[in-house]
Amino acid sequence: MDLNDIDLKTWRRYEKVRALYERDPGQYRMRLVLILLYGMASNFLLLVVLLLLGVFFWLFIMALSDGETLVGVILLVIALTAVIWFDRYMRVHDIPDGLDIKPGPLFDEVNDVCRELNIPPIREIRLDMGTNIAVYPRFRRQPLVNRDVLVIGYPLMCALDAKSFRILLTRVLRHETPHARDPLLKWIERIWALPPVMYNPDTGKAEKKKLPPWLNVSFFPLRAKEERDGEAYCRDRFGAKDYAASVTQALFRCEKFQPQALLLMKFTVDGAVNHPAEAVLNEIRKAETESETKRLLTRMLRSSEPIMETLPPFRERVGTNDPAELLPYLERTPDAVEKLLFAQGGFRAKLDWYLRADLYESHYLDDEEIYDESLIDEDFEHARYRKPDDREEKEGDELFRRLQKDENIDESCDDREAWLDAITAASNLLHEDRLRDILEKAVKKFPRDLSLR
Repeated sequence: MDLNDIDLKTWRRYEKVRALYERDPGQYRMRLVLILLYGMASNFLLLVVLLLLGVFFWLFIMALSDGETLVGVILLVIALTAVIWFDRYMRVHDIPDGLDIKPGPLFDEVNDVCRELNIPPIREIRLDMGTNIAVYPRFRRQPLVNRDVLVIGYPLMCALDAKSFRILLTRVLRHETPHARDPLLKWIERIWALPPVMYNPDTGKAEKKKLPPWLNVSFFPLRAKEERDGEAYCRDRFGAKDYAASVTQALFRCEKFQPQALLLMKFTVDGAVNHPAEAVLNEIRKAETESETKRLLTRMLRSSEPIMETLPPFRERVGTNDPAELLPYLERTPDAVEKLLFAQGGFRAKLDWYLRADLYESHYLDDEEIYDESLIDEDFEHARYRKPDDREEKEGDELFRRLQKDENIDESCDDREAWLDAITAASNLLHEDRLRDILEKAVKKFPRDLSLR
């Protein structure tokens, strides 16, 4: 989270909760018990509503039997409205977006980790363009039950060697083991996930309803403890150096990666890259000079995290403040993609198809299908795509020209928003030197702007 996205009141709320947890754990847990009782009371009211619903149906039948049709219709409308409202919150959870992975080496690796941790197997694996690994529930109202949909970032896999990928996968899946979660926190999240509260512990938010500001803050200390326990488990299980290597590879190689910016440049401007999966792979693994690598690692080691960040700072995770100690970790061969994805026949073509479709849907303002699935064979070896029409090409060109215009800012301009647009444009166009130049000049022009600094 950006430090500028949090207000002072929220920051102090997190500080007070953390201080209470460290000073008096018993009082802190009593506060959580009150939250649990509050959630149970809300659900008790829902149960009362359901009982009244049954009463309405009974009265409806009695009214019809007595010939009072109008009263019966009114009662029926009220009852059906309540049924629709209840069903709306009990529907199956939307499956996260991403490319559906069929059984193969990646599935074998994931479920091998599940067996090692003694947790239920993963039923679905989806590949997206993020840089994280996350587990999701299949059902909206039971967020801590049937968490068997795994979403893995393709760029993250490109950044890791096979062992490092297994380490990060273990850290994420360990949260699904019964002993890894605090029982009180687990029950609170289960109760608050039920209607009418509809709390989603994956996001800390409610669906279509504003939660009390103290709710998610109250869980923060226990969530932070879970993350630290998970890191300690992996550090003991795989060794401190191997764990530090996995964290360093993931954060360093993914930090500057901007998938949409890369796709925009490669496919809407150049138009010559026929294998987007390979382009992403090469961008992630692009070599930096040793001096630049040390500079970036130094910045990562010195960075500060927002107070609500549950993971420890990077320097604590890798156990050093010296960037020279981290350089050998980046010399390992990042081969997780080759061993776990590309070993599956026809997968490269399938991933190219998905990335190209995702690109057109993201950057061309057109709801029409951009690919014809009838032209794709079972192994995706001969996938063909519809070329963008003239209007779509024009929109892509206009977007590129607008970015170029924003990047070439008049340096005498005193409009802060224009400078921010220039920074965004240079970043999206992958012009790193120009981005650094604009940032340096913006800081000089707005010396009191903490965001730019």
